[in-house]
Amino acid sequence: MNKQIRKMLLMILLVWLCILHVDINVSASDSNGKIVNTRHQKYTYTEMLNDINKISEKYPDYIHVSIIGKTVDNRNIHDIVLGNPEAPKCVMFQASAHAREYMCSQLVMRQIEYYLENYNKRYKGESYHDIFDKVCVHIVPMTNPDGVTLAQKGVNGLRSKSLRKKLKRMRGIGNPSNWKANARGVDINRQFDYKFPRGRSLNKYACYAGYGGPRPASERESKALLYVVNTYKPKATVSYHAMGNVVFHGYKCDKTTSKKMQRLTAKIKSITGYSYLYTEPGPGFANYINYKKHIPSTTVEIGMYTTPVPSSQFPTVWKQNKNVIAAVAQMYE
Repeated sequence: MNKQIRKMLLMILLVWLCILHVDINVSASDSNGKIVNTRHQKYTYTEMLNDINKISEKYPDYIHVSIIGKTVDNRNIHDIVLGNPEAPKCVMFQASAHAREYMCSQLVMRQIEYYLENYNKRYKGESYHDIFDKVCVHIVPMTNPDGVTLAQKGVNGLRSKSLRKKLKRMRGIGNPSNWKANARGVDINRQFDYKFPRGRSLNKYACYAGYGGPRPASERESKALLYVVNTYKPKATVSYHAMGNVVFHGYKCDKTTSKKMQRLTAKIKSITGYSYLYTEPGPGFANYINYKKHIPSTTVEIGMYTTPVPSSQFPTVWKQNKNVIAAVAQMYE
C-alpha cells in the first residue's frame, strides 16, 4: 500500500471518528444534560449546589434562587423559581423529602436545565417561555439535604459531632443507604398537621423512617416547605418520591379540592403512564395541603423495584417525567 492510499484511509478514519464523537456528544446531551450529570447514582448536595450556580450563571434572566431554610447540619434548603417570579400564578414542586430518594433531586434539576435549554421551543402549542411567564414554578430540589448526605455517605458524612453521636444510637443507622429521615431521625413526610398522632405512631422514636417528630412541623425542612406554600400560595403542589411508578390519588379533602386534585393527578398520569395508587389519610405533605390548605396536591413515585433507584433507570424516568413540570404549570394559565 503506497503512502497516498494510507494517507487517504487515515483521513477517512479521522473523519469517521469525528462524526462518531459528535453523535456520542449529542446523545449524551439529550439524556445527560450539559450541566446536570444524570449518569451516576449518588447525586450529592455539593453537586446540586454546583449545578445551581452554573445554571444560574448561564440563564440569569429565567431562574431565581433563594435560601428558604438551613438544616441542623448547616446545609441550605433552596427554592428555585423557574420563569417569571412576578407571574400572577405559581405551582410548587419539591423533591427528596426522603433521604434515599435522591434521584428525585437529579430529575428536577435536569428538568430545570432542559426547559432553559429549550426555552423558546414549543410544548402543546406554546413555548416554555410563555408557559413559565404566566405561571412560574417554585422548585425545592432537595428538601432533606442532611438526610441525603447521610444516605450516601453514612454518619461520617455529617459535620456535627453531636449529631453523629445521637445518630449512632438510632435504629437503622447500620444501613445508611436505606435512611429516609433527616439528621435528627425525623421523617419529613410525616411532619404535617393532619392525622398527625396516627401517622406518628408508625415509629415512636427517632430512627431511619416513620417517626413524625415531637409535633407537626418541628423540623426545619418542614418549615421550609410551609414557607413556600404560605408565602406564594401555589395553585398546586407536586412531591417527587421514589419508587413505584405511581401517582397518588384519592386524597381526603372537600369536594371542590377533590375535583381539582383529580384533574391534577389525571394530567400527570396521562404524561407519565404511571398507575394510580390510592392513599390513606395521614400527616404527609400532600395530604395536609389537600385537606388543610385546599390546594390540589399529589405525590409522584418514580423508578421501580428498589431505592435508591439505580442510575440505569434514569433514561426511562426522564422520558416519563420530562414535561411534567411544564404540563402542570400550563394547567393553571
